[in-house]
Amino acid sequence: MDPRTDDGKDPAAPTGAVLSKTAEGNTISFQASPSADVVGYRLYRSDNHGPLRLVPGKVALSGQDLKLTDTPPAGMTVIYAVKAVDVAGKESPASNPVSPEGAVDPLLLPPGQGLPGTESGNGTSGGVPPGPPAKSPPSTPADLTLKATANTGMTLSWKAAGASDRVLGYNVYYSDAPNGTYKKLGTTPAKSTEFRYFALSYDGYYKVAAYNEAGESKPTAAVEYKTPQ
Repeated sequence: MDPRTDDGKDPAAPTGAVLSKTAEGNTISFQASPSADVVGYRLYRSDNHGPLRLVPGKVALSGQDLKLTDTPPAGMTVIYAVKAVDVAGKESPASNPVSPEGAVDPLLLPPGQGLPGTESGNGTSGGVPPGPPAKSPPSTPADLTLKATANTGMTLSWKAAGASDRVLGYNVYYSDAPNGTYKKLGTTPAKSTEFRYFALSYDGYYKVAAYNEAGESKPTAAVEYKTPQ
């Protein structure tokens, strides 16, 4: 029997991921999760800016050399991240992303991948500002702009809310109709006023809302993006 006991929490993410090219392929080295109930680590890969997916068979156990090696298909743009797994089978958020192409901005990955700055769960990725909790939701972000290119995907930019709003982050929403149902694309940290992602089509309507301990602001007015003809 495993002597480790579940602490009831999701494990903390591994840190310090670094990629090196070796004779065996792409080797990802990383630092252990600080959670005491972690039993191992799994490797995830994004292919051609798609979602992070588990790479089967790529597992490192706690106490072993913390390295994972993968050989992706030729000609494919890949990004890797590592997740810790605890004794109860719960996974951590992902480590910092790494790529053979060099440094990776976490916001370049699709939303909802558990990466720092992109997790769309409880909305605490930006950290809690010092001081007493906010008593009211923040003001609405201003000057939302959209730009899409084949190389960088869709980029949304806006002006940050004021320091007095104690913003924890910004939620980004999309709908295919101006008065349709808006779904959350992802969340950015408090200090980020830019959100990027990749999709087959970017046509539609976008909104951004700030949030703090007291709730979410009113969203920006919907801004339409239409692919140039």
